Amino acid sequence: MSSPATPSTDYTAMALRWQLISALRAGTAGMRAKREVYLPKHPKETEADYEIRLQNSYLVPYLDDTINTLVGRAFSQPWTVDSRLPDAWIEDIDLAGNHLEQFARSAFDDSLAYGLTHILVDLPPRRGDVPVTLADDRQQGRRPYLTHIPARNLIAWRSEVIGGKDTLTHLRYKEVVDVPDGRWATRKVERIRVLEPGTWEVWEGDTLINAGETGLPYIPLVTHYSRRVGFMTAVPPLENLGYLNQRHWVSASDQNHILHICRVPIIQGSGLTDTDEIVISPNSFVRLPVGAELKYVVMDSGGIEAGYRDLERLEMQCRILGMQPLALSAGDRTATEASINNANTHTSLRAMVIGLKDALELALAYMADLAGQPVENGGTLQVNLDFGVKGDPLEVQNLILLYERGVITGPTLLAEAKRRGLLNDDVVPSDEYEAARLGGGVGQLLGEPLDLGQERGQ
Repeated sequence: MSSPATPSTDYTAMALRWQLISALRAGTAGMRAKREVYLPKHPKETEADYEIRLQNSYLVPYLDDTINTLVGRAFSQPWTVDSRLPDAWIEDIDLAGNHLEQFARSAFDDSLAYGLTHILVDLPPRRGDVPVTLADDRQQGRRPYLTHIPARNLIAWRSEVIGGKDTLTHLRYKEVVDVPDGRWATRKVERIRVLEPGTWEVWEGDTLINAGETGLPYIPLVTHYSRRVGFMTAVPPLENLGYLNQRHWVSASDQNHILHICRVPIIQGSGLTDTDEIVISPNSFVRLPVGAELKYVVMDSGGIEAGYRDLERLEMQCRILGMQPLALSAGDRTATEASINNANTHTSLRAMVIGLKDALELALAYMADLAGQPVENGGTLQVNLDFGVKGDPLEVQNLILLYERGVITGPTLLAEAKRRGLLNDDVVPSDEYEAARLGGGVGQLLGEPLDLGQERGQ
């Protein structure tokens, strides 16, 4: 039986792909909480042994570091707002004290992780049922504001083609609110908010607890896509990096486990009976019965070395995938065009930031409309689009191929990347490579961006 909380089939399909992303973004605790979903048990491994291995596993947050780095690059320079809306609205765009730029950072972070995110233009409810004018609203301080609806919270929608484009006619999203629980305590309650052109409703379970009118002939929702596949649908743009990060989680756990086994000596005895009392201590002498023997079982170190090589390969692959949003977008260009336009290439990140700019400008226009002003008063944004790079993209792509085929080493790859302006000047390639091998993050690897060429497979 359906209810207001019933998700759409498209949402359910996207949510399946978001599970790993959410666990990785929750860090080590999030991955441990998923237990065997992302860290399988070994054959015949006991529950107690698995618990020890799980609690000694640590996540290197390649996905989260990459998202944070890309968001930082998108907002490395202040955004400029040219709007006729009151400055106070821009300074407190969500009625929670956040400036428009800070609001945009949070929305962009969510979109990079999950493929899309949503911005709703809303108005505080009027006090009482007495009709009021816009002037009354201004006097009461009632004005439009933005609400960020994370991708995971908008669970269902319907649309129609109106005027040649997909137009929302219904949407539902979940929100969690604190409600009193007795005199002192509070508890969290999940509610579903339903929006249709001109109306809104709030449901708790199957009970309608509030409803009202918006006064608008449309639903003032704006969606930003970082990797769109259809109307209101997307896939995580860094999904492949997420899979590699999870693979690294498993490999690192295995490596830690085999190191523990090799470090703890295993003693093998023969010629002993159950009544023979043996004490193993650095301060004692072992007396054995005639014909008995004790010896250490020496582990082959080949597995340890193979584990190190596997982790090294995964770490470099994670860094390469983390660079892809800074790579040149698809498009045919001659060598001359590549040289001339190299300082202003169209990267995936640049396209995402332009999309965010457009989404926020539309949201500001909706704010103006809700306030009874011309939509042009919403204004425009000037954003940082300086993702230009140095070097020939084909050169870098060939360097990556040489590394993947084992022709050059990791430090050589990083040295060549630094020479082409990808790494910060203060990065020492050999030191950075060693830090990466020991589990460092990706943040330092994304200095000045470099055109890496079109991602293979697209």
